[in-house]
Amino acid sequence: ATHVLTYASEDTIGDIAEALSDYCRTGSLAPESTYVWLCCLCANKHRKPSEAERLSEEALERMRRHGRVLALITCWARPPLLRRTWCVAELALALSLGEACELTPVSTRAASGALAQEALRQGAPAISQAWVRLGAFDVETGTEAARPADRERLLRFLAGRPSAGGPDGPTHAASVVRLVQLWLVTAFETAV
Repeated sequence: ATHVLTYASEDTIGDIAEALSDYCRTGSLAPESTYVWLCCLCANKHRKPSEAERLSEEALERMRRHGRVLALITCWARPPLLRRTWCVAELALALSLGEACELTPVSTRAASGALAQEALRQGAPAISQAWVRLGAFDVETGTEAARPADRERLLRFLAGRPSAGGPDGPTHAASVVRLVQLWLVTAFETAV
């Protein structure tokens, strides 16, 4: 694979295909030589019991090996990616790699169009409201996982602090929220 895609389980195959097609088109990448690792196709989560720590190590190694992680945003008002504990953890793992991992948001035309409509209708207050909404995100109450044991392990990881930020730096979860806020601003500027 040349890329890893992180996405929420409620994202449709159509959304994934559209966003990846647009990503290839706008990045001048040849779709026939752009290979994307998708957990729904590549990870067998049914044969062996889930072990969040082992799976996190595998995800980190995969991100390190490929160096490019795409994050699917299908709705800017409340991104499904931020409702899944695993997705937030995957983004935090990618962030922990620093410059060794290129982390890029990809979006559907519907999500981009809705953001553009909001920008035209409300202007700057729209971005302010979305920024505040994202800033109020709480990983403890705002995410879910299929397996409670995985969720507890992932929440412990997300409550930790990246070593680069020091003991007073932001938590992994706060770093992810800040990243999504910055993506929102960039998408908003592109839309207007």
